[in-house]
Amino acid sequence: MVVYLDQCAISCLAINGKCCQLNERLRKLLLKGHEEGAIVCPIPPETILETSGIPSKEDRMKVYRLQCELADVGGQLAAFKSIHKLINEESLAIARGLRHPSCFEFGAWHSVDDDQLAEQHWKKLVKSKEAMINRFSILCANIDVSSLNLNDARQGILKEHAAHVFRHIERLEKDLHPIREEHTHMGYDLACFLQDQRLSKIELAKLKEAIINRKWEAIPVIWYRGLLAAAREVDYRSPTPKKYDVNDEIDIPRMAVAMNSATVCITDRSMAALCNNVNRTMTAMSKKAHIDDWEPKVVFAIGDASNAADFIEAALARLEVEPCT
Repeated sequence: MVVYLDQCAISCLAINGKCCQLNERLRKLLLKGHEEGAIVCPIPPETILETSGIPSKEDRMKVYRLQCELADVGGQLAAFKSIHKLINEESLAIARGLRHPSCFEFGAWHSVDDDQLAEQHWKKLVKSKEAMINRFSILCANIDVSSLNLNDARQGILKEHAAHVFRHIERLEKDLHPIREEHTHMGYDLACFLQDQRLSKIELAKLKEAIINRKWEAIPVIWYRGLLAAAREVDYRSPTPKKYDVNDEIDIPRMAVAMNSATVCITDRSMAALCNNVNRTMTAMSKKAHIDDWEPKVVFAIGDASNAADFIEAALARLEVEPCT
């Protein structure tokens, strides 16, 4: 069983676990499941960066030790790939007719005990968030604050993402270098990756065809990102709009990876509510449209540690009684 713990969750379990009986139960369950080879909690790349913002070196080390213990697989650390890496590799697989890439890789984490290095990493994150806030303030000038349903918002976001990528591929076909587009980097990183991979004109044309036929936007991690971003956009554009939270810019991509890759996801209360709202909406839409392949993802808030532990415990019990095939 793959369990996704975001930085909020792993911090609560590592730093406050022994102070909270519910968190301590979940922590012990995860450790026991890992020891028995039934659970692994790969390291999200965002956790490495965000942990640098914990002021206390002692607390940073607690997070580091617990996360590394839960991510250990035979002496190496399992890690989730970033959303950018997954999109790059999935796109390359389409262009070259390759198998779907793994969602996981082996990772390393070495900078937790160095206060100066941790501070440098944290400053980079703060600067990145400032740029996100500035970009959103520019985009807000053109936002129509009106009702918007989840499906329309999702289609709009996926269409915009695909259009950016399509334009970059056209540049590569003309042997032009990728360029950063104003207020967004969508497509730029992928174009740089594809350029480094030296795709042929035939392979680039195949990728363009996948975009036109909407096969590219159906890549699961792209689809989940579009769905979660759409749900948040609906919140921003409602008659009583939600206040912009720059952390959503980081949380939505990582939860897209989590929902794509993990059996159980544990995050903060706000993001868990967003994910579960998407689950309810998509379940209702699927039944109405007679779609059989939608399966709600299991997402818990760390504040709901008791129910998360109950679910994991029951799942582990089923694994023990199910015969091997």
